[in-house]
Amino acid sequence: HSGGGFRNTLSAMRTAGLLAPCSEPRITAAGKTAAVRAKLPPPPLGKDLIEFWSAQVGHCGREILRAMVHHVGAKRAVGKEGLAAWTRGTDGKPYEPTGGGFRNTLSELCSLGILARQGKLLTLGPDIAGDLVTR
Repeated sequence: HSGGGFRNTLSAMRTAGLLAPCSEPRITAAGKTAAVRAKLPPPPLGKDLIEFWSAQVGHCGREILRAMVHHVGAKRAVGKEGLAAWTRGTDGKPYEPTGGGFRNTLSELCSLGILARQGKLLTLGPDIAGDLVTR
């Protein structure tokens, strides 16, 4: 997700009108039509999407996802200080909310639509939260 090939593909998809030109990639109507024509399976939602992304992100990302699902849930929001307190680095200590690794991971998860910002608070992204609410 941070490699040039992936980012270049996102850029090409935005240029082709398949993804909306925003910080959080959203598929456009043209993108949905192209996916149907290509017979692509629908993307996973809810817990399946969490499992998918947990396999794609590093330790910090997995910790943030785990904390968001278990402590925050689908209908609540949390500040980065509270979220950091629920996470643990590989050394067993909580991540520092002001640390570069933690902040960069939050930014990355927001860019991917896994998390969403509401002012200074964070929530689960709509594709994850929407499915969790119905369970």
